[in-house]
Amino acid sequence: MEIVFVSSDRDEGAFKDYFKDMPWLALPFSDRDAKARLSKQFKVSGIPSFVVLDGDGNMTTKDGRSKVMGDPKGENLPWAPKPFAEIIGSEFVKADGSTVGKEAIEGKTLLIYFSAHWCPPCRGFTPKLAANYKAYKAKGLNVECIFSTGDRDEASFKDYFKEMADGGGDWLAIPFADSKRRDELDSLFEVQGIPTLVVVSDKGVVINPNGRGAIGSDSTGDNFPWAPPAVRNLSQPEGIDESPSICVLMEPVAPSSQKTIEAEMKKVAEQYIKDAGEGKDPKYLFFAGKTSDGPVPQIRNMTGLPAAGGGEGVVATKGDSSPVGLMRSISNDLASHPIMLLLNLDDNGAFYQAEDVEITEESIKAFIKSFEDGKAERKQLKQG
Repeated sequence: MEIVFVSSDRDEGAFKDYFKDMPWLALPFSDRDAKARLSKQFKVSGIPSFVVLDGDGNMTTKDGRSKVMGDPKGENLPWAPKPFAEIIGSEFVKADGSTVGKEAIEGKTLLIYFSAHWCPPCRGFTPKLAANYKAYKAKGLNVECIFSTGDRDEASFKDYFKEMADGGGDWLAIPFADSKRRDELDSLFEVQGIPTLVVVSDKGVVINPNGRGAIGSDSTGDNFPWAPPAVRNLSQPEGIDESPSICVLMEPVAPSSQKTIEAEMKKVAEQYIKDAGEGKDPKYLFFAGKTSDGPVPQIRNMTGLPAAGGGEGVVATKGDSSPVGLMRSISNDLASHPIMLLLNLDDNGAFYQAEDVEITEESIKAFIKSFEDGKAERKQLKQG
């Protein structure tokens, strides 16, 4: 094995001072472009981050930090994750103290819930999840939830587990004593914080790595098994900071036209999902901004676009051909038509704007190609 240090130091002097006591290799500090590409490829959102690759450059685990800490002699090198079937185990507990075997999850869509009673956001989300779970079961959905606790002691785990059951969440849990199994689940699904709700098949194929939003907003189970839609809602832009994202702002457009645009986006998005393969992230995410809810107005502001539908100071006077009048006309036009952007937040807040007003399958593909060929003009998001 070999280790390569990729520095996030602010200057070369700090890098050299830190690196002098390290016994391994380092990426040259001056190669900031390579550092940025590596951070983007492995979705590094914080440091320290320790990514383990095999000899062909394929990622073995992003959780190398905990793997090394738990294996100081390197006996489990290269720390490849175990198969899901082995990790999930064959024994689960219920809140009443009874146990069930693997037959309780076979053939079912699984909701793996990483949570703890000491976590305020968890306590806020758990009652909603419990109520929805009860409704899903009453509806006959083939679903099961498995609680993987982050509580610090068994008494807290049991109190929280009973609270879940009393609220309708009479689901399963990994036994408190089996901390190794919980740690392996954390690593397998790259759990960075709680509450986290991962939706998987009974074989462990990820359906939705961020199921909290999808399930929290679906009290009836109509969207079972909660795979992310091909075209997501820009008002709740989950994942937009992790992948290059095609965003179409269409708030001022008539609902019938919005539906047509979304259908064109869906054709392209579904192809990227298919190309990625089962359980894998597509190369691009697609978002439709149909209302001015959530961060949509902020995106307009940070990309220098006028507010949807125009606004005070942007409506041109009829017949005004002065430079100011023409600029107002252009601004008003931009505010009244759909606008297609490509946000690449991993690239230090980069974005690109398509010239086409008409959003079609062909224009979307052409826009992506211009980005990939380096022909689209890179712009910088303003501070919000």
